[in-house]
Parts: sequence; structure tokens; C-alpha cells
Amino acid sequence: MREGAGCEASGEALADAVSHCPEVPLEADLDIGEELHLEAAFSIAVLAWLALGLIDRDERLTPLGAWALPRALARAWGGEFDPQTTE
Repeated sequence: MREGAGCEASGEALADAVSHCPEVPLEADLDIGEELHLEAAFSIAVLAWLALGLIDRDERLTPLGAWALPRALARAWGGEFDPQTTE
């Protein structure tokens, strides 16, 4: 998601990104079984994201996906993505 619209968003690419994500501290590299399970889980999410227009048929992030997914994750984790404005 950090790469923005057009970046690869396949299950394999997302699983690979987890192992390089600074917010996901890993004590050791993922073994092949863990990596395959992670790819499978992301592949299921990718199907829903495709139906919602968050990724395209080439499994690339759309502008809508680049906007919506970070906000959805922040909300799922109990945070806010956009700063609150005060008047």
C-alpha cells in the first residue's frame, strides 16, 4: 500500500511485503508453510478487494484501493488515518 495506486497487490506480493514491513517485527524469517498460509489468506482478501474495485483484474491497487485500504486498516486497529479537524 505504501507504493500507491498501480502497485502489485496479489496474495504473493502482500505476503512478501509482510516480511519486509517495519511494523511487523518477526523473530525469524517465515518458513515456507507460514508463507503459503499467509499467501492463501491474502488471496481470499484479494477476491473481495477485486469485487469492491480496490484492485484491478491484474491484481494492481486502484486509486480507490490506495485511498480506502489504509483507512480501513487504521479503523480496524482502533485508530484514525486522517487527522481530525477542529473548528
